[in-house]
Amino acid sequence: PRFCRASCVVVVLAQGLSLTTMTTDPAKISEAVSWAIAHGAVYALPAADAALLGDEYRAAGAFAHAPFALAPFPWPATEYAKVTALQPALSRVVDRVSRDEAWLEATLKETIASDAFTAKVFEIYRDHPNPQTLNLGLLRSDYMLDEKPGQAPRSLQVEINTIASSFGCLSETVSQLHAYLAAKDGTDELPPNAAGTGLARGIAAAHAAYLQRRPAALGTAAAVVAMVVQPGERNQMDQRKLEHALFDVAGIPLLRITLAELAARAVVD
Repeated sequence: PRFCRASCVVVVLAQGLSLTTMTTDPAKISEAVSWAIAHGAVYALPAADAALLGDEYRAAGAFAHAPFALAPFPWPATEYAKVTALQPALSRVVDRVSRDEAWLEATLKETIASDAFTAKVFEIYRDHPNPQTLNLGLLRSDYMLDEKPGQAPRSLQVEINTIASSFGCLSETVSQLHAYLAAKDGTDELPPNAAGTGLARGIAAAHAAYLQRRPAALGTAAAVVAMVVQPGERNQMDQRKLEHALFDVAGIPLLRITLAELAARAVVD
């Protein structure tokens, strides 16, 4: 490992790369890894690996570059345009389904009976109705390409992430890496990916709407955005990028806080 000293310490460890365009050129791999690290496409090291480091490095933070491919997976332009156009409608469907308790219970009846996690989530949903008058959904829709002989490829949705909707900011950074490498190779221009910026603008819009409806009794104190995180979060730089983007686009502070910290410090107005 190589160590650099700054206000925080970044520990760079080599990770395996998943390549869609096969290359064994050490220079290209090294350049891509360096670009990823320089632009924050990194994970915190697992606790077991971080424990092998000295106290000063472990206390400041230790990171490795996130896994990435040297080129994006080839996807038909027509299918890309189709799934992009579908997202607003799918988001509205998710929102409306989430408000239909009877439909959810009937649909999830067998899963609720057999899966303790789903049963507990539904119990919370049923027994504690959402008191909010404003809601913002940050959703990630995942697809795979279905290719069969003699048929045009089609996009099939794998899942919609509504709870752990991560990697918006890291995916934007990796897209920038792909664009950088493609430009150096003189290959085709890639479509833009502004997922992280879009998430920040969505949160900023929700923040503005909240302030408009905020009871006068709460005064004019600045309202911040709270992101509930888990202790020892490895994907913290994806979250930090969202924190920074939100401040850049709207000047809104974002506070990362665990459930335990909320229980100890938060009060309900």
